Amino acid sequence: MTVEAKRVDEKLRELERAWRASGAAEDEAALLRERVRVGDPDEHRLALAAYLGHPAARITVDFDEPEPASLEDWIRGLEPWGRAAAARAGFALAPLAAPVGERLQPLVDSALGTAIAYLENAGRDQLAAADEAQQALAMALRRHELASGTLWPGRVAHSIARAATARVPDRVRVIETTTETPDGRQTRIIRKTQTYSALSDVLEAIAWLPTGHHDVAPTESDIRNTIRRALVPWALAGSSSSST
Repeated sequence: MTVEAKRVDEKLRELERAWRASGAAEDEAALLRERVRVGDPDEHRLALAAYLGHPAARITVDFDEPEPASLEDWIRGLEPWGRAAAARAGFALAPLAAPVGERLQPLVDSALGTAIAYLENAGRDQLAAADEAQQALAMALRRHELASGTLWPGRVAHSIARAATARVPDRVRVIETTTETPDGRQTRIIRKTQTYSALSDVLEAIAWLPTGHHDVAPTESDIRNTIRRALVPWALAGSSSSST
């Protein structure tokens, strides 16, 4: 370790001790500012934690925007942090889905497991395995729903797995939407990127969450807090976590 690296390490340890002792967001922000100064995490990743409401991150990057009231707008707001953030938000939701049954659980586990493997190491073999598992799950979905006449909660896992492997044509699709507002008509242009598609799959998974039999159905607050618990540590971890 060089003299400079040792000095930086000692300063980080000192700032962390101060924060642990006080528990104050301002002291954690001082630690985060020093970590950003040395490049881990970068400010863009830290801004994700700020967007998700982490107090010290909000202080560090001077983020004071209110949280979007609409859950859809809040989810769409993850777009600047790419498909990796979108997919991790999806994976966080899996435990909120109703049970799918012992016989079909292995298909859900396979679809989610192979999608995670692709997210962490986006190779051709991982993608092929993820596609195969998603196709098997989709076939089981169709068979189960035709036989039972009811929607199957496995739809949640299928949408989540798709979010991790979201693909769009090389040429970005542009969608133009027009909405009525009190001030007149407004036109919004959406460039449909991989991240946009992945977030659409996450929103679809959320729409399927009420499917099946829950002891207590997840609320919107449950969904937001579940995503926060998954994404904030990942955002703060910097290079020690995958940035795929």
